[in-house]
Amino acid sequence: MKLNWKSFLSLKIPVIITFVVIWNAGFIYSAQLGEGAFSGGFTPLGMKITGMVCVAASIFSFSVAFIKPFQNMVISEARIQNFSVKEFYFLALVAGVLAISRFTFPAIATQ
Repeated sequence: MKLNWKSFLSLKIPVIITFVVIWNAGFIYSAQLGEGAFSGGFTPLGMKITGMVCVAASIFSFSVAFIKPFQNMVISEARIQNFSVKEFYFLALVAGVLAISRFTFPAIATQ
């Protein structure tokens, strides 16, 4: 399966910027929980925060892939020819697996 990264660019520019800002803000905030060190991302709270960011990314990606009215809202008319759902399925899968790993790791580490 060959993925076309241009499919992600079919989103409207404000949507792309919002996605990137929320994604990075969640990971940076969780990293800063370790008193300024980047070890905070591995604290139980940091893992939950990044897990929730990944769940949100997965839900967003599934919404783009499945829900036609949502597609009409977030896909740019000028770049609709680049849109393909398989890239958003892939992003949803990766974000979902990462979310599962972020939620299960603290449970394993505390036992």
